[in-house]
Amino acid sequence: MDLSTAIARDAGGPLLERIALDYQSGRLQVPSLPEIALRVRAATLKPKIDFNRLARIIRIDPALAARLIQVANSPLFRGNARVCSIRNAVVRLGLTVTRQLVTSLAMRHALKTRTERGRRLLQAAWYQGVNVAAISYVLARITRRLDPERALLAGLIHDIGRLPIVAYVDTYPELSPGENELESALERYRSELGVVVLRKWEFDDELVEIPIESGNWFREGPDQADYADVVLLARIHEAMRSNRSHALPRLIDLPAFRKFPIKNLGPGGSLEVLH
Repeated sequence: MDLSTAIARDAGGPLLERIALDYQSGRLQVPSLPEIALRVRAATLKPKIDFNRLARIIRIDPALAARLIQVANSPLFRGNARVCSIRNAVVRLGLTVTRQLVTSLAMRHALKTRTERGRRLLQAAWYQGVNVAAISYVLARITRRLDPERALLAGLIHDIGRLPIVAYVDTYPELSPGENELESALERYRSELGVVVLRKWEFDDELVEIPIESGNWFREGPDQADYADVVLLARIHEAMRSNRSHALPRLIDLPAFRKFPIKNLGPGGSLEVLH
């Protein structure tokens, strides 16, 4: 069942009907990934990399450039000497980490709104996404097999499907439902809309599946933990942190939990992860 059919059966009100019609006609309003992230991605995926050109692209955004240099000099990546140029920062971080960091940092600029209600919704979504991303990073480091930077990006995009709905709240305020109805719509359709957004942004298949798989609490998945497992557990830990876990399955009942060495951290392993 496609998204428009699901919404039509749901009878979710005028706003969802508008979204379903636009989706069906190919006019769905989907936020664009900032151009700098697209240009960096294209540059880092070329067979022959021009580091000077890549540095020039990144320097277009001074705040982004400063952040990359800061990360390159952090304890995780720090070498014998401090780097002060974008080119040297990219060489130290590597192309994959640079691409994922730029995408993660640039995503903040994809969150735009014109109304106070939209601003509150986006702020809440971003705050929750950042927390899930941070926990995903820690969990990936614990596995020692998954890339923490990619896990961080997966955490950031797991709830990206909320953005189109917020955009429609902005564009059609007269169609917008009440708070409870809106939150229900956000929860029901964030996964399917997340896939739509990530496909438009040309993310790879593994990340495109994150919005759906990271909400499938009892997914078995592969024998070893993958990024969907990481984000799924990160969402549970974030709910524990914010005292919202009462409505979710128990951590120890999740198939994903058995794939992680959290138990090796001791009885307070999950609390240590949150810390």
